[in-house]
Amino acid sequence: MKTQTITYTYDPTARSLTMFTDGKPRGGFWGPEAERKFHKLLETGAEIQFTDMDTEANRKVLIRRFHAALAHQGIMDHKETIIGRYDVSSTSDLTAPQLKESVAEFSGYSRQVDNARIRNLRSELLTLCNKLGIYVNNTDWSAVNDFFLRNCKKLMYQMDEQELTKARKQFNSILDWSITHQEEITRQKLMN
Repeated sequence: MKTQTITYTYDPTARSLTMFTDGKPRGGFWGPEAERKFHKLLETGAEIQFTDMDTEANRKVLIRRFHAALAHQGIMDHKETIIGRYDVSSTSDLTAPQLKESVAEFSGYSRQVDNARIRNLRSELLTLCNKLGIYVNNTDWSAVNDFFLRNCKKLMYQMDEQELTKARKQFNSILDWSITHQEEITRQKLMN
């Protein structure tokens, strides 16, 4: 029977512990749990290598996490716009700190706690999007996400109360212009 070699890598900066069996990753831990497991492993004398998230292998892990977060949010189609804020055209061009920031942002770790005012503002914005003909199908967020990225440079759930208030004013202006424009077209048709 062949014996398996179990090794570990620990990243103190990211607080992550990864277990390897015969050189292949087999799982791991993040945050406080990783620190607890790491301290227990130190007591056992296990083989532990220290690493940081700037290594290429760990960058690839961050890229996969970033893609998974975008897929989970249903915004993978907007990846180019999202990474464009870093002036790059490919995810592989992002630095480790940029990847960490993006993973945290789109995984929901840094998402603010919703309060009644923010929920009301979001509801008002969706009502305005509905009046503008953007949010017609209540299950299709792609048009809404496109509209927010084009006009606000952020998705709705990423915006704080001040940004949501500003967006509401902007969307009301767009709606007013649209109504005025439509009335002018109707008036001109009647005159002809």
